[in-house]
Amino acid sequence: MPLIDLIVNADFENVYSFAPAEGEFRYYLRLKCTSCGDEPEDFVYIDPENIEEVPGGRGQANFTRKCKNCSKSANLTVMAGGEVLASQPDSVLATFDCRGCEPCDWRPEGEEAWACFANTVEGDPDDPKDPEPGTAYAVTFEEGEWCGYDEATEQSLMISNLQCSFATSKRSGGELTGKLSRIHAHKTG
Repeated sequence: MPLIDLIVNADFENVYSFAPAEGEFRYYLRLKCTSCGDEPEDFVYIDPENIEEVPGGRGQANFTRKCKNCSKSANLTVMAGGEVLASQPDSVLATFDCRGCEPCDWRPEGEEAWACFANTVEGDPDDPKDPEPGTAYAVTFEEGEWCGYDEATEQSLMISNLQCSFATSKRSGGELTGKLSRIHAHKTG
């Protein structure tokens, strides 16, 4: 089965990038059955640390289920992580090995499950390719947005207009390490 990339775009204000934070983390996806086309409205969570046996002794996966409509088995494994960069449209946040299902929607959920790097004061703030990562902050998205303030640069921070898509992965074996990019962030409150 093909590997599927979760591709994310966003609007950034004084933010260099965002990615999963250190600690417990889950991807929230809506999955479509590739056998019958059933597309339930509910989101399921995929825990990259969770290991389940695939029915029929066909290996292991991070998530398994049977389609409620056609009863076909499906499983999904997180193959690699990534980060969403302000300077790179269509950033690959994760790559999934999907068998019998394919993701059709994603939500960034979890209390401080995400982290971002603020831009440093060096460089041209109007050139998104010039800034470098500065302080890391814990992020909790609410309705697809996050706002904060970086005291070091005295600038407001924002990630908004999150949009996702899925595509057949172009990543190769060396890029599929099974490791997720994680950011150690300053917790709020």
